[in-house]
Amino acid sequence: YSYYAAVIIYFIFPSSGPTSGGNRVTLAGNFRHFDIGKDDVLFDGVPIDGSMLRNLSVVDGTAFLEFEVPPHIRGSFGKDVSVRVSGMKSNVVAYSYISSATVNQFEIINVGNSTGP
Repeated sequence: YSYYAAVIIYFIFPSSGPTSGGNRVTLAGNFRHFDIGKDDVLFDGVPIDGSMLRNLSVVDGTAFLEFEVPPHIRGSFGKDVSVRVSGMKSNVVAYSYISSATVNQFEIINVGNSTGP
């Protein structure tokens, strides 16, 4: 007989990324019994490929799970992310895909007088 506390995600960081996916994201929460070979990270209820799971560490009782985000394929740009540990599903946190057209680029044109004081 084993007892596991509720599976809870405290936060996701970063909470957005490119539609191409591949960026690394960290989930933090109460799921320190997560088994990378057996348990799942879910995007809108669908497990991501296990090869995208990178690292699980526990610091002062809080689990930090790092994974690569899958590419955006279809549907909404907002996704619900959750974890499933030993059949127990967590709460959901939001992740948003950002279209490359909405990424801001900055160009410095003039920084002012270059002669100094």
